[in-house]
Formats: sequence, C-alpha cells, structure tokens
Amino acid sequence: MINGAGSYTGLRVGVATANTLGQLLNCPVMELSCFETLIFPYRYVKGVYMVIIPSRAREVQIQLFSCHAGQCQALTD
Repeated sequence: MINGAGSYTGLRVGVATANTLGQLLNCPVMELSCFETLIFPYRYVKGVYMVIIPSRAREVQIQLFSCHAGQCQALTD
C-alpha cells in the first residue's frame, strides 16, 4: 500500500518548483508533452515518426512528427 500525495499533487508540486527555480535563476521553463519527450532523442534523425502511448484498455494515443535538422514538428494534434 502506498501512502502520501497522489500523482496530481506531485505534478503540481513539481511544476511549482520548476517555475520557482526558473524565476530565481532567470531561465525559461518550457512545457513538453509526453509525446514530445518521447520523440526528442530522434530529433537529428530525419524522418516521419509515430509515437504511440497505451491508454485505457484496448486504446492508444497517437501523434505523428516530422523530424530533421534537430527539430521535430507535430503533424497531428
């Protein structure tokens, strides 16, 4: 059994900490979706990529990206 703050509370604390550090250190805090985080290592490998994340039972979430020259651009929402 796990006791303590839930994942939503942990996420809120993490975001608040990142924002505070960004303000104190005068550096930007950028948001990334889980899809963007997963595609990031492939940004220098030219191609079109499909990121698939399992969701509920028998469901998946999919996003397409086009990557080249160190940048990946989402082709779908």
